Amino acid sequence: MTDHSHPDDPVVPHISQAGNVYTILISGAQTEGRYCLIDMLVPDGGGPPPQGARVKCRD
Repeated sequence: MTDHSHPDDPVVPHISQAGNVYTILISGAQTEGRYCLIDMLVPDGGGPPPQGARVKCRD
C-alpha cells in the first residue's frame, strides 16, 4: 500500500494556477506510473466553464 500525504503538509508539492491550488498527495513516481492522487482546491465559480457553453470567437 502506498502512503499518502496530508494536503496541509508543507513538504508536499502545492501548485497554484489561475486561482486554484493543486496538491500532489500520491505521485506517479510512488505508484510506478499507475496513478496519482491530487487534491484540488477550486473556489466557487472557478474551473472551466460548463460543458456546452458557447464561446464567441472573433474572425
